[in-house]
Amino acid sequence: MNSFITLSRAGAAPSDTRFTPGNLGAGDPFVAQRLIAWSGPDSMSVGRVTWSGSLTQAGFPHTELIIVEKGALILDDSGTSLRIAAGEAAVIGRGSAVRIHAENEASWIFCAVSAAVPAPMLQRVNLAAELAPSPPPAADVLLSAEPQCRQNPECSDKPGRTRIGIWDSTPYTRKQVPHRVNELMYILEGSVTLTDGSGHAGVFGRGDCVFVPHQTPCSWHSTVPVRKLYCVQDFES
Repeated sequence: MNSFITLSRAGAAPSDTRFTPGNLGAGDPFVAQRLIAWSGPDSMSVGRVTWSGSLTQAGFPHTELIIVEKGALILDDSGTSLRIAAGEAAVIGRGSAVRIHAENEASWIFCAVSAAVPAPMLQRVNLAAELAPSPPPAADVLLSAEPQCRQNPECSDKPGRTRIGIWDSTPYTRKQVPHRVNELMYILEGSVTLTDGSGHAGVFGRGDCVFVPHQTPCSWHSTVPVRKLYCVQDFES
């Protein structure tokens, strides 16, 4: 039975997720440090990197969402310089010419897509972005009153299949249904309980990061408002 995958816990709390050495294909600059928790047949992978040093990549081989857990990364291209510290996030677009430097040793969670997604870009993800109203879950999956939801899409590929942004919601309960997307969730505020098809439940709060693969049976139960950073790969776009 498919289940959600815990990628990290706040405060370096232990996780029972198995990470295995791997790489994201030709040109992956972190081939020796890449640890993969899940990789799908659809070009998306999630996992962790721990690395120190500096490198320059003439054309970054994939698009990578980086959520720094420890240390800091300095990311530079021809017009942008970003310092991404623990608890912050950035996106490196496929094809970017970028210099990457780790202050001491840095560790980050990644969600990477090797398909032809955003053009070369280097962008900090604004975790405090103002949000606009967005559609709630469908009425036929709700087991509670309809919540109020908001979001801010930070970036996406041209067809809109892969999207990164910020979303929040008032509390609600949703019945167990197959997850319609691949989705990484990094919880910024609040807490949510996810339950899979075997009855395994996980509680995820501020600073936790979880990945739900496409078609995984999953329910949602929150009793407080939740705000999250998401990276989704949509199969209906």
